[in-house]
Amino acid sequence: PGGPALVAALRGRLERALVDEFQDTDADPWALLRAVFVDGAPPTHGLWVVGDPKQAIYGFRGADVYVYLRARTELARAGAPVVQLQESHRHTAAMSAALDLLFDPDAPAPLLPGPITYTRTTSAGVRTAVD
Repeated sequence: PGGPALVAALRGRLERALVDEFQDTDADPWALLRAVFVDGAPPTHGLWVVGDPKQAIYGFRGADVYVYLRARTELARAGAPVVQLQESHRHTAAMSAALDLLFDPDAPAPLLPGPITYTRTTSAGVRTAVD
């Protein structure tokens, strides 16, 4: 019953939000974030979500990776850009090649059939403290 007042209060205090590891959320936080930052939000408000559905590990706590996939689709329909990682600074070229083989969507029996997909990245090399 106090939902509209809560949304108005949150919009008055928060203009922008960044949620990392969004693949480990569930329907309730997404509903609140959508109400505050997306549905009828002023143009000054913005929401950024960062996630990788291949890293969803909290299903045992109620997280739902499909909420992330739906949210990503809804945000894109609302005009938000979907940005894919193109270049990784966290692994070597050999690791990129191994991941490409492991997650190859064109394999006879792909590891990730369905809505969770794999985007190939290039390796910029691993940087260390001595680089």
